Amino acid sequence: MKVILAVSGYAQSGKDTFADALEGIIKDKYKCSRFKFAEHLRRALWLSLGYLKIDVNPWTEDKEEKQRLRPVLVSLGEYAREKNINVFASLARDEVLLSLEGDCKIAIITDMRYENEHELLRDSASKLGYRYHRVHITRIGTGPVNEAEERSIIKLLQHPVDASYVAKDGDVGALKMVANDYLRTFIFPYAD
Repeated sequence: MKVILAVSGYAQSGKDTFADALEGIIKDKYKCSRFKFAEHLRRALWLSLGYLKIDVNPWTEDKEEKQRLRPVLVSLGEYAREKNINVFASLARDEVLLSLEGDCKIAIITDMRYENEHELLRDSASKLGYRYHRVHITRIGTGPVNEAEERSIIKLLQHPVDASYVAKDGDVGALKMVANDYLRTFIFPYAD
């Protein structure tokens, strides 16, 4: 069994926390790998700023710096996607498929926000005989960080999801229970 699990939701909704919980539960049973579509966008920005000899970390966890970088990342991402809508989706997909060719059993993508990302992963999984699941996480009190994110998530949600969960702010325990529920429903019954 090979699985591509795409997790969608607004920024700060608990997607990575869900993936952390999931990996924590199955780490001794299945090898997981984690991916982000935005990883390649951050890498492109880092290379560009490095070329200019500007020492900025696009992976920063500093909230103030993240806020300053967000518009740059959004602009670069929108421009790149206008030129090639699948630019980031194809790069991430290739990494996902490479990991699944090896000993990885479950590839988790924790930042699905666009319809084309869903379609590309779903179609690739189908073509290769892998299982494809999409989980949507909503956190009460958390909404889109900008209009583009809101539009893209609304469009993405027009496609069916395998599971959708609502989490309260800061309720890590609930996300662990959600991860357990997902595994009992979608992974363990089909495990080989």
